[in-house]
Amino acid sequence: LSILDHAVRRDINDTQSTRVIGALVGTRSEDGMEVEVRSCFAIPHTENEDQVEVDVDYQKNMLALTLKASPRESLLGWYTTSHELNSFSALIQNFFAAPDTGTFPHPAVHLTITTDPAAEIETRAYISAPVAVNAERAAESCLFIQVPHKVLYGDAERSALTAIAAAKDTEDRSAPLISDIEGLARSIDQATGLIDRVSEWVGGILDEDEEPNHAIGQ
Repeated sequence: LSILDHAVRRDINDTQSTRVIGALVGTRSEDGMEVEVRSCFAIPHTENEDQVEVDVDYQKNMLALTLKASPRESLLGWYTTSHELNSFSALIQNFFAAPDTGTFPHPAVHLTITTDPAAEIETRAYISAPVAVNAERAAESCLFIQVPHKVLYGDAERSALTAIAAAKDTEDRSAPLISDIEGLARSIDQATGLIDRVSEWVGGILDEDEEPNHAIGQ
């Protein structure tokens, strides 16, 4: 939601890119093989056909404040609202992977997300590896490697998404906020419905009308 909000509120002008970028913050497993993105923050930048400029001082200050508030978390990488991978993407990726400004010795995660209102939201995750180029182009060159990922929702996020989705059925695209009691009642109804479905399925197995399925049972 923070990334989508950043994209919607971006300042569009002649020197501003159609995409936005920001930093990913979260936790990393002990072996460094898995990461969990828990928060993010936007980073001002300008981009055109010839160059890209990132507000490095802003990024450093915001990262320091974020890590001060959540000392167990660390910088994981960066996000952008475009699936395009180009030399500017490599330049930013190398900045986030550098020893003095990034995630070194761990690889920086690059998350891309689409924000087209007419299409479904699609996310992709990458890490990178250096490629054999001359020294002059090393900073703007890397090989992006797509890695598996999944999007998880907490209870608060799921409730917010449900409220936002309800607006698509109204003409003015607005949805009233429900009270805590109404929210609890809906959650109970959903839980009751799931219990009824499970009970019906188990009953069908006991009556030998359904085939047992260990994966579903677990």
